[in-house]
Amino acid sequence: MSIALNLSLHQDEIYKKRSDIELHLMQEEINNLPQITDGTVAIDSIYTVNWEDKIEIGFYLRNVTSHKICFTQTPLKILNPKGEVLASVTINLSDMGDIPAYSVRPWRFYLGKEDLTLDNSLKDLKIAFNSRNIPPYMLVIEDRLPEPLNEEQMRQFTTFLKKLPSVQEGSINIDTYSIEKNNDGSLTVAIVLRHRLAKPTVLSRFQFGIVDTNKSIVARAAFVIEQYILEPGMFLLRSFKFTPETIVNSDADINQCSIAFL
Repeated sequence: MSIALNLSLHQDEIYKKRSDIELHLMQEEINNLPQITDGTVAIDSIYTVNWEDKIEIGFYLRNVTSHKICFTQTPLKILNPKGEVLASVTINLSDMGDIPAYSVRPWRFYLGKEDLTLDNSLKDLKIAFNSRNIPPYMLVIEDRLPEPLNEEQMRQFTTFLKKLPSVQEGSINIDTYSIEKNNDGSLTVAIVLRHRLAKPTVLSRFQFGIVDTNKSIVARAAFVIEQYILEPGMFLLRSFKFTPETIVNSDADINQCSIAFL
């Protein structure tokens, strides 16, 4: 059974005048894409242009999940019609923006001629997520602050702060204060964010994850919070909940895990 998806144009594309014919053709292309199961994300190439100095590849990104998602540096494979890998590249897809649940977004990226050796026609090239690729960021809206610390917790936190290494000038540090597993399968983490930048930093969105001792990803998500201004030399203590859908490895030992920007 096919799954109905909404066409989601990027905010920069919405204001471009599109004819009914163009929109109809886009919908026809989407309807003819390979079947996709619920709860997955797919990328499908639709055209390739061999420019004088670069190669343009257009594609549809289908988000068949109940969550808004976004991408950053994304490993992709370029395939020929036989399924043979012609190149493995990492493309920054952050400019695509947030892709709503159950929607499809058209986009494009460019490759240098040195990235791909072509012996045949461009029209049959395919793209796919690299098998080593990690899931996209699911967007989690956080509208709560952590509970106030009691006297004993404040003592423990003060001891924790004193043990942290100093932040180098011009950098931002994220430190793990605690990670707890909840009964619903989610993970609640408390982080300490510090920076020594020249100016105050406006915080409203975080993209980070939980990693194990081998730096393998246990969970990751993009969090949106009410805007917060962090002054130089100050710190922010904040808790975040990774929902079960954002967890990649539910069997990981959380006592051996930490938080990292990804």
